[in-house]
Amino acid sequence: MTLPSPNSSEFDLSQAFAAAMESVDEHKENNAGSLLLEQFFTTAFNSLSDGAIFVDANRQIIFWSRTTELMTDIASVRMLGNQLTPGLLMMKTSEGKEIMAEDCPLGRCLDEGTPLCADYRIAGRSGREIKVRVKFVPVLGEAGKLEGAVAILNDASLQTDMTRQIKDLFGSSIIDA
Repeated sequence: MTLPSPNSSEFDLSQAFAAAMESVDEHKENNAGSLLLEQFFTTAFNSLSDGAIFVDANRQIIFWSRTTELMTDIASVRMLGNQLTPGLLMMKTSEGKEIMAEDCPLGRCLDEGTPLCADYRIAGRSGREIKVRVKFVPVLGEAGKLEGAVAILNDASLQTDMTRQIKDLFGSSIIDA
């Protein structure tokens, strides 16, 4: 699978992850090669400016990136093995409405086997709330079997604040005119 450059507008992290998993499958016979690939992927995902969380088909967290740690103030060692539920991160809609377990976007992604992307608010250990854009992508294994999902968290608080400031400035310029 050939992928566009990460700087390209055509680059899709879910495609990159799928390509990476194909590479892992190709190298499974070579245990040393598999461990090396795992180290590469861990390093790559821990170097992204977006947070990354991997869950298995039962929603158990199997990877919690360094950026996710920074966003939530929660260390990965505390999260691995836990089920990812809306309550774990005090997840709310972008309007501030609490998301209940039955409305969990990760659950919908896993149940339907389709990606979804939306804006949310999450809070970490300190209770500090941040606005994030989260893309949930199902991970399919052999014969299309659902193996889990990837959640990519983009800190949207700066973008939201800049948009609000632009609207405020625009409104002020109309009033002043």
